[in-house]
Amino acid sequence: MNTKNIFFVLLFLFILVFIGNVYGDKTVEELRKDISNINTDSSYSEPGQIQRTHLSWLYGKDTYNSNPNVNKFTYEVKSFLENFMTLDKKRIDNVNSSEEILRNASDLKSIISQMEETYNYNLRSDEDKQSIIEIIKLSKSGLIKMLKDTGSFFEEKADNEKITIKKIELLENALECYNTTTSIGGNIPEELNKKVSETKNNFYKDIEKARNSVNEGERYYNETLNNRQLATIKKAIEKYHIAISIYKKHNIQMLSNSEKYKGYYGAYIDATYKMNKANKLENELQTSFYMFVGICAIILITIFSAIFKGLLAYKRDEEKMKITKIFR
Repeated sequence: MNTKNIFFVLLFLFILVFIGNVYGDKTVEELRKDISNINTDSSYSEPGQIQRTHLSWLYGKDTYNSNPNVNKFTYEVKSFLENFMTLDKKRIDNVNSSEEILRNASDLKSIISQMEETYNYNLRSDEDKQSIIEIIKLSKSGLIKMLKDTGSFFEEKADNEKITIKKIELLENALECYNTTTSIGGNIPEELNKKVSETKNNFYKDIEKARNSVNEGERYYNETLNNRQLATIKKAIEKYHIAISIYKKHNIQMLSNSEKYKGYYGAYIDATYKMNKANKLENELQTSFYMFVGICAIILITIFSAIFKGLLAYKRDEEKMKITKIFR
């Protein structure tokens, strides 16, 4: 035997040993017990169907033999069912587990890919390959249903969410759920794509407008410090008011406890702070203006009073002169 042949024989033996170590060398009887012991009591029909189909496939094998390919595929089916059932239980017991389902969906997809790979490279010649195809088909169907339900949950939650940036996050989660299904036969609702796009575009346009308004307000505020004109500070207040109205429109003020979105809340607080400063400056200018008007009014009143008194004195003197002339 030449060196090349020896190498391939050793490689083949290594692969067999590796597969045996990773997936075990259980007999078919042991594999049946592994699959039978999985609790597939679910709101979805697929786990139970996968379990029954796989057991039926195993019953066609020699009970006491150990086959690396059968071990490998059974290990993958078992991993899928256990992971699926864990997520399904969390979905039922805890409405807040949707994020976890979304995070773990890729793991379930990977297991399905492994199952397909095992079929294509190791089990395509199996006598009952239709059962294998059915198991893979059912696995995809179950995952698609779970992700669709999770996507619907995110959509419903988004409809009731008042804070726009959180609504966007929920809609994007829903979109990701549907998007995850596309490679295994699912699809994305057409309306959802449009909804996510419109909500995001409107929000980010508004936020940009708010930021620009704050910058313009700051420019008018600084001008007021130099020219001390009420008209200029009123423009600053108007710009700050526009920004604050936009932030309130999207309920940014409700993000005070959010670490993730503290940047948006910080921008709202900054606009509010600058608005208060502008209002204070306006009050100072108004006070100065009223004081100026008051002083001018006092001066004018004093002047007019003096003139009026002078006129009265002149009139009295004139009357006295007339009386004096008569008596003469």
